[in-house]
Amino acid sequence: MRIFCTTIKYGVAVDSFDNMPVKFERNLCDQNPYCPAARKCPKGALHIDRKTFRPTFDHEKCTGCAVCVSSCPRGAVHEA
Repeated sequence: MRIFCTTIKYGVAVDSFDNMPVKFERNLCDQNPYCPAARKCPKGALHIDRKTFRPTFDHEKCTGCAVCVSSCPRGAVHEA
C-alpha cells in the first residue's frame, strides 16, 4: 500500500506517493532535544520523548514519507 504525503524540498511543498521503510539508529543520533528531524516529522513518528528529552521513533506512526531522512544532520534516520 502506498501512502500519499507532502515533503518539503528546497522550501517548496512537493506531493508524492512514498512508502519508504525508515530506520532510526540511536547510536548515530546526537540525542539533541531540538532534533530537526523530529520537528519536521508530519505524523509524529519521530518525536522527542517527554521523560528523557531524546528523539524516539515509533514505527507504527511512520508513513514512509522520508521527511526525517532528509532532515537528520547525523544520518541516524535513513532508508531501511
